[in-house]
Amino acid sequence: MRDKTLFSLDMGTDQRLLSDWHANPIPAQMARDWLRDNYHRSHSLNQLIARFWADLPCDLLREELIRDARHDGQKALIDLAWGQLLIARRLNGAMGYLNQGFHLAVPMLSARAYLRVLKRHQTLSWLIVGRDPASALTLDELLRLAEVTRRMRAANGEDARFQPDASHRRQLGREGSREDTVG
Repeated sequence: MRDKTLFSLDMGTDQRLLSDWHANPIPAQMARDWLRDNYHRSHSLNQLIARFWADLPCDLLREELIRDARHDGQKALIDLAWGQLLIARRLNGAMGYLNQGFHLAVPMLSARAYLRVLKRHQTLSWLIVGRDPASALTLDELLRLAEVTRRMRAANGEDARFQPDASHRRQLGREGSREDTVG
């Protein structure tokens, strides 16, 4: 796991962390090894990410991180990273966390970072999500899949422009739902 994701509740949160992608898949064994070697670090966003990829329970740690966060920037980072982890496996709830984190992060983002995150979330909102985890994808793979989904919908006559309230859309492929983002 890269150092740039290292997170301590004693640190500030800069806009680079808020606009970066923190959910690139890592092998489960590598995540377990990292957890074993870094067990002494508590309240770490890296710990949450590693637990997710190691298929270990994460809810209590996530709640603890949110509870102990000292400002909205830290809460935003936790929500953004959690939403990214969920969307990397195309799981329900991902866009809700991404939206929540984005809205908390907005005051701390530069115009360029704001537009980058907004565009990313708009594109990811085209992904079809469900209850069961799908194979993990990198951000580039997710963006390509979302774009293909958007184009398929356009080819079927659906308005493929971003629409914050597009819950009426028919689902394609697997059992699940399409979540929307608000920009």
